[in-house]
Amino acid sequence: MTISISESAYDRRRSICSDRRRSLSSNYKCFQNYYNALKYLQPKPTYISNVRSSVNHWQLRDLVQVDAQTGSVYYTLDDSIRALSVFPLWEESLRSYDYLSLPYFPRCFNHSAGGHVVAGGVITSSSKVFSMDIPDLTKSIPGTSHRSPKGLFSFYSPYTDGDLTYKLGEMINNAVTVYPNYPGGDNHFTSYVCNNDSNLYILDIANSRVTADRKFVCENNTSLNNVHQSPDGRLLTATGDSSSIFLLDPKSPNPRIEVIKTSYDSGFGISYHNNENTLAVAFQEGACLLYDLRKATQDPLFEVKSTRPGHQSGAFRCCKFLHTAIQDLLVISEHVGRVHLVDLRDLDQDNQQVLVFPFALDQYGRHKHERLNVREKLMNSQRKHSFGGNYEEAEEKNVEKHKRFEIFDESSSHFSAPLVYDYHYLAEENPKLFKDYVYQPQPMPVCKDDDGKVAPPELNHPQWNSTPSSVNQETLQDGSTHQPHHRHNSQALDPHDVRSRLDLEAGQGSSHDVEMTDATPHSSHRYSCHDSYQQSVNHIHGEMELSGLDWLENQLYIGCEDGGIVTWDINVRARRSIGSFSYV
Repeated sequence: MTISISESAYDRRRSICSDRRRSLSSNYKCFQNYYNALKYLQPKPTYISNVRSSVNHWQLRDLVQVDAQTGSVYYTLDDSIRALSVFPLWEESLRSYDYLSLPYFPRCFNHSAGGHVVAGGVITSSSKVFSMDIPDLTKSIPGTSHRSPKGLFSFYSPYTDGDLTYKLGEMINNAVTVYPNYPGGDNHFTSYVCNNDSNLYILDIANSRVTADRKFVCENNTSLNNVHQSPDGRLLTATGDSSSIFLLDPKSPNPRIEVIKTSYDSGFGISYHNNENTLAVAFQEGACLLYDLRKATQDPLFEVKSTRPGHQSGAFRCCKFLHTAIQDLLVISEHVGRVHLVDLRDLDQDNQQVLVFPFALDQYGRHKHERLNVREKLMNSQRKHSFGGNYEEAEEKNVEKHKRFEIFDESSSHFSAPLVYDYHYLAEENPKLFKDYVYQPQPMPVCKDDDGKVAPPELNHPQWNSTPSSVNQETLQDGSTHQPHHRHNSQALDPHDVRSRLDLEAGQGSSHDVEMTDATPHSSHRYSCHDSYQQSVNHIHGEMELSGLDWLENQLYIGCEDGGIVTWDINVRARRSIGSFSYV
């Protein structure tokens, strides 16, 4: 047998060039600006389908959290906190289950490493907890009024049987956090709770016994929205429905509260850098301020602006630093569809990248999820026929299956619209680039005819489908954090939205009632939604409403309401190189 070396070398060179062209093509499909974005992100994000997390209060959207110790992604779904196991990271088929079932719809939750979870909410007349006799933690704190408590607090540990639920606070609990006390291991924690009654409650949790330690008022008549403890445990930062950032010593019995004044209203997201000196605070008006705590009374180090400042869609809800060896990135989520990626090495808005989560991507994800299910059923049926076995799965309660797949793969069945854009492009040139666009998949084939190779249409070509838009009124009125007005046209319901969310907790005791009005000009019909968040669609201007984000090592997880989760790897190799260049 004769082997042609020259021909083999030529084939190898041609193969290498072809691979490079495919790689560049894939990168361009992902990034609107290839050279900038690749400094931060790998070009191939993945999508976890069929997660469908729920948001039980329209402003509280830190509802996707990762436990790096167990590899679990926690998220809310109606009255449950579910756990999605993502380890091993190359596994395509994933499962989730009810990690914690509660007698109410949790508005917020937090976890400590190892699976210890705290949750907060409010009593409503239609929730299960309304008719339950549960302990009241509020009355044990000196100076508490005699008003009936309506706030709820729950604690769950994997080492005990069941969860512990208590009444705490006069109104809704907007944020809960939990931190282990050392020494104490897995049985001693401190929890901080923010309530609309202006109080910051401090709880001691020891051996599954919860006691209310004390409470503070950061500012009179200011509802508190969030609280976080610094990595060294020496400082607490709280925000509320005001322009102030509150700093206090959690160990002091009567702490002095330092106040940082800003020009923005309603703080929500809080994150500490691992260096213990850098603090990020995100405001609903669409600004995220970075502070050096050694000079906290001075102007902020940097200000990150939303692509839609002053609008509900562009309200900042959550911000988180990357806590790995490469601690130089910050992510900030807007209310709808967009996540900012900020390079801490070069705080320049020109370097700022924005990840977009279009509704069309979720439609594509559901379409591919169904196709993969059809293919899996076909393969299983062939396996049973070939071997004559009965491989029926054992019935597992509240277990859901999910598929993890690349969004931009090398096949023709990928999603081809870019997902990463420069800040200025979204803020100034094309702020509504996905408006009126939906994904129109091909009809689902019959199982026996499906070979898994039928491709959906390419979205970069003129195969987008324009439909009448049914969008929410965006402008925040008078800086209020309590009254979003959603316009809803019953004739423009999205045909792909399969969720018909009932107001299961339309009860009393809400301090954040939501009114929804029909967009039809001649209609005066009004809907009221008592604290439980409700809407007919989960996207605005073609972008998904986000439910939260978090990091798992060097991987970013972004969840959307009633949709899937996008996971994105940081380009660690590029981040190790500090040098830069530009084309002239």
